[in-house]
Amino acid sequence: MAMTNNDERGVADGAPVDEANPRVDNKHGQVVELTEDDNDPLATSFAWRLFLVCGDPEDTSTYFAGFDKSQVSPISCPDNLAFDRYGNLWIATDGNALGFNDGLYGVALVGEQRGHTKLFCTVPVGAEACGPVITERFVLVSPQHPGENDEASIENRCRTGRTAAATSPARRWPRCGGPPAARSAADGADAPACRARATTA
Repeated sequence: MAMTNNDERGVADGAPVDEANPRVDNKHGQVVELTEDDNDPLATSFAWRLFLVCGDPEDTSTYFAGFDKSQVSPISCPDNLAFDRYGNLWIATDGNALGFNDGLYGVALVGEQRGHTKLFCTVPVGAEACGPVITERFVLVSPQHPGENDEASIENRCRTGRTAAATSPARRWPRCGGPPAARSAADGADAPACRARATTA
């Protein structure tokens, strides 16, 4: 069960921490493992335990099912879950609070590698990773709302300058020019191509 995050946990009027939610201001979330009684999928009762407590592995509050944290990928905000035919867990993230793009992670559930969390792929800036489908032939993940910026507006999609930068989408390709070049977020260095494309569309 994915518990994406809760930055109100244990603060102000938020619910207090408890066994299933052990961190105050929980920005990174956790994954809870449910195990049916006698491992019977038809059982009507189950036990639970924390499988992952997400975040930067160097943070002492994180937990990766007992696996060596020096060997795992940082992960934040687990959202969608899937399993492959080998019983591995796949986690798609939404709202990564560690400062890099959301993505899809694979995690071993059994054996010596249990808890070994590895980044498989990332999605574009501003997107969340959704709906993973894992098969023998391919892995499918859907990037939802790439380039999202909560302050963005359609009017500012091709504008430049410091004010516009804060209210423009995080990425504007392909509608406004080619793939974004490296640039300062404040100087709008890729804007000329963006304006040229906008005037001819």
